Amino acid sequence: GLSGEDDDAVLLQALLEAHGKASNPGSKKRSEVPGSILDEAFLESEFKALCALHGARELSFDQCMSWDWIAHQVGVTITKDATGQIWRRVVGTREAACETDFLALARALQAESETATTIQSFMRGCAGRVKAHSQALEAAETAQKSRCSAEMKLAPYNPTPSCAVRQALDALSVGPEDVLYDLGCGDGRLLIAAAQRGAKAVGVEYDARFVEKADGAIRELELSDFATVMCGDAFATDLLPASKIFVYLVPDGLRKLEPSLNAALKRGTPIASYMFSIPGWSPDEVLTAETRSSECKVWIYKTASCLAK
Repeated sequence: GLSGEDDDAVLLQALLEAHGKASNPGSKKRSEVPGSILDEAFLESEFKALCALHGARELSFDQCMSWDWIAHQVGVTITKDATGQIWRRVVGTREAACETDFLALARALQAESETATTIQSFMRGCAGRVKAHSQALEAAETAQKSRCSAEMKLAPYNPTPSCAVRQALDALSVGPEDVLYDLGCGDGRLLIAAAQRGAKAVGVEYDARFVEKADGAIRELELSDFATVMCGDAFATDLLPASKIFVYLVPDGLRKLEPSLNAALKRGTPIASYMFSIPGWSPDEVLTAETRSSECKVWIYKTASCLAK
C-alpha cells in the first residue's frame, strides 16, 4: 500500500490535474461564463477604465497592480513576485501592456490563483490530518500512561524471592506436562524456573521494559522453546490453555481477576498467589519460609472447595 506521504502526493496530483482539465481550452471556455472574471467584454471595459483613470493608452505594471481584482489577489492567493513573473511572461520586456496583454495577464493570474487556492486547500487538509494524527497519538499515549498507572497499582513490581518461586512450583507440582501462566511476570524469574523443570511457561506483563528484560533472560539461558512473554493485560488474558497459574497482585487486582481465576479453578487448574490471598477464598495451603518475612506467604488453591461460598 501507499504511505501517507504517497497518498498526499497522489491526491495533490489529482487535484491539479482536475484543475487543469477545468481550464483546458477543449472544455467550455471560461470566457463564455457570464460574470466571470475572464469574461472578455468585462476585461475590455476594465482595461479602458484603467486607461482613462491613468490617462494612458497602455498600462504599466504598477498601474495594472492598482486594478481592484489584482490588488485583492496579491498577498491572498498569489504573491507580488509571482505576479511580476507572470507579467514578464506575458508582456515581456516592454514597459506597458496593451489591451491584448491585459486580457492575457488577467487570465494567467486567474489560472495561477486557482492553482494556488487548490494547493492551499490541500495543505490545510494535510495540516489538519497531521494535527488530528498528533492529537490521536497524544490521546493514546495519555490513555496508555493511565492504564499503566492503574496496572502498577494492581500489580506493583516487587521481585518474588527464589524461595517463594520454588515453593509455588513445588506446591503446584509443575513439570514437563504443564503449561504454567504467570500473570504479571515481571523480569521472568518464575518463568525461567518453570521452564528449567521442563514446563511450558507463558508470562503476561503490561510493562514493555520488563517484557524486554524477561525475554532477554530467557534467550540468554536458551529457554525460548519453553518460555515466552506476552506484553499485554493480565485481566484480559485467556487462561483456558493454562494447567497451572501463578499470580502476584494486590487484593484489588485479585478481586478484578477473580472471575477468570474462579473459572480456572473449577476446570481443575491449581493456582498459587504470592503475598496476598484471593479475596473471599479459603486456601488449601499457606506457605512461609525462614528466608523471607512472615507476611510474604504463598497461598495455594487446588480445589473448588477453596472458592467463596
